[in-house]
Amino acid sequence: MGRNAYHRYLVHLSATTVLLLLVAMGCRDPVFLDNPYHATGADFGSGDLYPAPRCPPGSVQKIDNSMSPWEGGDVSPELVVEIFTWMRCGNCAGLSVFLRDFKVRRKDLWEKVRFYFHHFPLDTYDTALEIHENMVAIHRQSNDGFWQAHDWAFDKNVNQEPVLNPEDLEVYARDVLKLDMNEFYAVARDPKTRDFVLWDRGQGDVYDVVGTPTIIICGRHLGGWKHLEEGIETFMD
Repeated sequence: MGRNAYHRYLVHLSATTVLLLLVAMGCRDPVFLDNPYHATGADFGSGDLYPAPRCPPGSVQKIDNSMSPWEGGDVSPELVVEIFTWMRCGNCAGLSVFLRDFKVRRKDLWEKVRFYFHHFPLDTYDTALEIHENMVAIHRQSNDGFWQAHDWAFDKNVNQEPVLNPEDLEVYARDVLKLDMNEFYAVARDPKTRDFVLWDRGQGDVYDVVGTPTIIICGRHLGGWKHLEEGIETFMD
């Protein structure tokens, strides 16, 4: 074997070895792996197992929740609900109101179900992405603060106030949540935060998300948020 042929053989062997390692480990988007906000381990429900215990046998889902804001069951959730959301979505405002009501009215289920928020801006122009980047910056400092800002923003839609803008979230983070604004801006303006938002949106693309809110339970689309309580009851029976 000539020197050039041997060199090509080594390059091919190295590439094949790397590919096999990636397959064995489970390929992950390198942008997300490089993201400084990525948690050390994914949280997919009770016992770090997914599908969650209440999912039917054979359910398959590969949505990564490890950096997603969540509310609901905080000890050992039995069911995981994925919600893909656009922060200017009028229909998402109805879901926000429903979840607050559900939390009070169905404590029996709330403590067993964990709801994860996923970023799905329907547009990818700067203002749209900046809104979600600001939400990431809020979540970076406070999971509870994220949900407060989430509900406040959607209440603006319900009350038909002027459309949500990035600056609105900056003011809310400073004046209401009292966050460290130096840290807020450092996260919001970090290019990797935009990478994360687009990566999270890409998770929805894999599951054919085209509108918001889209709710996925055990790998399956739920037919609209108004059927959410019924859908949860079906899995919890």
